[in-house]
Amino acid sequence: MELGPVPPQPGGSNAFHDLIERIARGSTVVFLSLDVFANGDQGPAFVPLAKKGPLSGMNSWFYHKDEWAKPHPIFEGLPTGILDYASYRQIIPDSAWTGQDAPAEAVCGANDASIHYASGLMLSVHELGAGRFVLNSLRIREHLGTDPAADRLLANLIRYAAKDGRQPLADRPIDFDAQLQAIGFR
Repeated sequence: MELGPVPPQPGGSNAFHDLIERIARGSTVVFLSLDVFANGDQGPAFVPLAKKGPLSGMNSWFYHKDEWAKPHPIFEGLPTGILDYASYRQIIPDSAWTGQDAPAEAVCGANDASIHYASGLMLSVHELGAGRFVLNSLRIREHLGTDPAADRLLANLIRYAAKDGRQPLADRPIDFDAQLQAIGFR
């Protein structure tokens, strides 16, 4: 399932340009909603990667995909390995990011080897300059306050993003304009 037409986000490319500069200078950004990347009918237009890749649907019917999470600070206090539906049923999406630039860390994903082969990432950490950002397709935001796994994941994501928060921002990368061009923001 690819992102469909969504109204452009407030601030558009100017807001993303500023956000990307903050990331490149050492900030960590966590994206909880896929809609934020859409620019009208251009699904993942604002994903800050050169190879943005689509959000692809994965089999969740009779022969379903196998979802996994590796031990990572984002999953601290939660079960990892093959995800147990008793713990994660509400937040597991039917789609995952595919065909993107390789992340610095693949944290959570899915494999479908039943009828055809498909795989993708549902939570990954990407580096950009001195900073990083977390791409997420798990339904954390939609289930806050009603699902303990969503609440715990949000708390862990905030802790993970804040771990270097006391550091001063780095200088703007020398090749920042080239990085912006590579990811389609110039």
